[in-house]
Amino acid sequence: MVSLWKSKQPFLTLRILLTITTILFAVRNILSPSFGLNGILMMFSLGLLFAVLGIEMIATNKRYFIWVILTSVFIISVGVFTLRLYLIS
Repeated sequence: MVSLWKSKQPFLTLRILLTITTILFAVRNILSPSFGLNGILMMFSLGLLFAVLGIEMIATNKRYFIWVILTSVFIISVGVFTLRLYLIS
């Protein structure tokens, strides 16, 4: 994996911002017992965090970037599916 402090400036900024938003939505989801919009936004920000990590791994020629990209696609697709269920009900 790419170390957080050895990261380039734009990637580092995006990763810190997405980590803060993921933690914020996770805490808000813990405080409200139902898995609603906070949980869905947490899934999207976590998926975007993995996508940024995968793009950074591609840019720095690291191995195993395909697994990180597949993980981000899976997390974002779960978020989309959950959003669809949330909007229907």
